[in-house]
Amino acid sequence: MSLRDKALEAFGDIPTETVDAAGLTFEVRGLIVADAAELFDRLTVKDRHGETTVDKKRYQVEWVIAATHDPDTGDKVFEAADRDTLLGSAAFPVSTLAKAALELSGYGGSDEDAARELKSGSST
Repeated sequence: MSLRDKALEAFGDIPTETVDAAGLTFEVRGLIVADAAELFDRLTVKDRHGETTVDKKRYQVEWVIAATHDPDTGDKVFEAADRDTLLGSAAFPVSTLAKAALELSGYGGSDEDAARELKSGSST
């Protein structure tokens, strides 16, 4: 088997992690490249100087919606309709889930890392 074949097979393995937040257990999954790029597109905004930046208000919530699953069923826990409720939720459990999603997707887990990805254009 060639290195290419091995890589393409290995790259299909989506990393997951069991994460406890607010006394509940979730499965957080890394995103595939296309889904991560789409997420960054939704979160890309222009600041007052016309510079590309991350919509920090929705940033963590969007990652939680995209990557958080029920460990028993595999179903997504949250949907877009939950966005406003999550925005009004305690920051710690949302941040805990978002950090895991970012790390499993290869983005280091911080807003600053994501902003650098957007500015460099490497997420699209």
